[in-house]
Amino acid sequence: SMTDPRSEVFYVEYRKPGTVNNSLPLVTRLEQMDAIAAAAAVEEYNRGAPAGSAATLLNFYYEHRGDSILNPVERVPALQHYRLVHETPMNLFTNVGADGPDLRAVKIFEYVPGARIRGEGIIEVPVITNTGRAFTYRQESAGGEFIVPYATSGWSGEVRTTGPYRIAGTGQTFDVTEKDIQQGRTIN
Repeated sequence: SMTDPRSEVFYVEYRKPGTVNNSLPLVTRLEQMDAIAAAAAVEEYNRGAPAGSAATLLNFYYEHRGDSILNPVERVPALQHYRLVHETPMNLFTNVGADGPDLRAVKIFEYVPGARIRGEGIIEVPVITNTGRAFTYRQESAGGEFIVPYATSGWSGEVRTTGPYRIAGTGQTFDVTEKDIQQGRTIN
């Protein structure tokens, strides 16, 4: 599912190891910034960076030990042709208690052609996994369409949708069969 970054990240300029008698990167600038502005700043700096220098983004979100890996520094697009079919019940973050993040030890995905839905914006569908974990699959349109991997009917697998696809903010909803997914059909 598409994941957006936290709004704030660290913009970091640094000298690479071995450039000034250093065995580790040497931070020369650190600034908390909006994620989008910081990404643009990294790109601009790295285009003309002095030899041995670079810029990067770091995620400073930290609620539970190690959970910053769950919060990207830039938008991560959805896997259009892959759908979750099984996950193990073991949560990797059991050491932080019931309020900690939910990251399963093993997730199994399968490739599908995916059904096509014409539209613009963000499409969403509620999903429940074989372990009872609920999440919302989200995808941003590309070229005026969405390629969706989950059927809303006709699928007997362990991971299921619990409603129709809807394009956020439009009121438009779509039902998609397993046959639509497997044959790559256009829905509308």
